Amino acid sequence: MTADGVYWHPVGADDDDQLITRQLFPLAPAIEQVQELFRHHRASADAQARAFPCA
Repeated sequence: MTADGVYWHPVGADDDDQLITRQLFPLAPAIEQVQELFRHHRASADAQARAFPCA
């Protein structure tokens, strides 16, 4: 979180691709959005892992 908005990761706080929202308050909607993005990312990664059997 910076004065410019809520970012996915502090290292990416200067990258618009990492921006979650510019709205700082209330914080709950930003947290919910991060949680939803993570769930989507995790589901996609799990599906890819299942499609690529290894050893």
